[in-house]
Amino acid sequence: MGLFRKLGCAVGMHKGEFRYVRQGSCDMVQVCEACKHETHKVVHAYGDWRYLAPDKCNQGCECKRCGDQQSRIQHDYGRPAYKSSGDCATFVTCARCGHEQRDEVRHQFGEWHVKPGTRADERVCSRCYATEVRPTTSPSPEPPVESIPRPVAKFRPGFPEQKAITCPDCRGAGSHVEPEPCYNCMGSGTDRSAVCRVCNGKGSTGTHSVKCRRCGGHGFYYE
Repeated sequence: MGLFRKLGCAVGMHKGEFRYVRQGSCDMVQVCEACKHETHKVVHAYGDWRYLAPDKCNQGCECKRCGDQQSRIQHDYGRPAYKSSGDCATFVTCARCGHEQRDEVRHQFGEWHVKPGTRADERVCSRCYATEVRPTTSPSPEPPVESIPRPVAKFRPGFPEQKAITCPDCRGAGSHVEPEPCYNCMGSGTDRSAVCRVCNGKGSTGTHSVKCRRCGGHGFYYE
């Protein structure tokens, strides 16, 4: 016997064909061609599964060689259906024995829509009113267009020239005033410290008390 064959037998890799021991039995044996080691196993030859009664779901099958029998329950379920209104649980019923089994939860969701006050989409089931939420796929709203700076008409000496633009914090109503040199002394105004009347945030809205730092000229209140 060759070296490789001896190694194969040593690790249980015997060579030979399995054969039934006798008629009417499912016992099989393999006799190794190299070392004559015998390996046994049982291999049944079962027929088709058959129902045992018209209104039952019990099935049985029999081995064609030894007569060994096996059994199982095989229901014939129909399509899933709702059992009650306002509930999305579905059930399936066996057409043979009437056995009922819970199936999947099948919601009937409507269209996705943006959930108010959020950046999320929401949809609602028309049966049980369950909701689903997801990050919105709707395009982001366009930011408001900032107003174009407009020069304020020049007034008598002592008044600084100012520009009216939207508050950078709230982009809302109110006038953000950006000072320019005073026409009297070419100094700067002080309205950068004013508070927006809409958002109370930083940024200037302009007030009657704005004065030039150099000459003390009052600013122009602009809306």
